[in-house]
Amino acid sequence: MTRLLRLALLLTWYFASARSQQRYVQEKFGKDYPRKGWVKPLLLALLATIGFIAVAGIVGVLMDASGAA
Repeated sequence: MTRLLRLALLLTWYFASARSQQRYVQEKFGKDYPRKGWVKPLLLALLATIGFIAVAGIVGVLMDASGAA
């Protein structure tokens, strides 16, 4: 049931918002749309996740060491 709901939300989003954006980009740029790579954003997301985990681990260790439960 959850998968069906996710698919319904995706289709609703596409037809309500994304379709008009896709048409606009296609009309404005055609086949000359300036595409950008995924390496930089994915690397930044990975670094942010690692940083979050590190900070959470440090906070956990410090809280445990101080005796706070």
